[in-house]
Amino acid sequence: MNNENLVMNLLEMLIKAESNKSVEPLKNWEFPKLNGADFTRAKSEGTDLIDDSNLSKAGPFIEVGKAYLFRTVTHIELGEVEAVHGDFVKIVKASWIADTGRYHDCLKHGELNEVEPYPDYTVVHLSSLINFAPWNHALPLEQK
Repeated sequence: MNNENLVMNLLEMLIKAESNKSVEPLKNWEFPKLNGADFTRAKSEGTDLIDDSNLSKAGPFIEVGKAYLFRTVTHIELGEVEAVHGDFVKIVKASWIADTGRYHDCLKHGELNEVEPYPDYTVVHLSSLINFAPWNHALPLEQK
């Protein structure tokens, strides 16, 4: 069954259920297999419907002991990676960078306009990352 037929089939059953004010037409409906995925089995076993194993790991790109500038959906974080656990990256000697100034100058020369260091550490969730770049400069430890 292709996606279009699946949607049409589901809509037809929902319309029948609404017109009958009953969920009877939906009781025996089963999720079809799309691209070989058995949605019913996966849901009942509590497994993921989508294989996101490659999305949930830092892979070879983030190395423990190295410093990075992380751009997330809302902030820019800078620090040395101490640990990667599942989807989380713990960074130490970390700072929130409120203003990078010119981004190229920031990355090439380590120039930052506004720095707010964390007292201890921070943790970044991998799904919040837009991108990141190696930081080949001394980490700023003082507020600026």
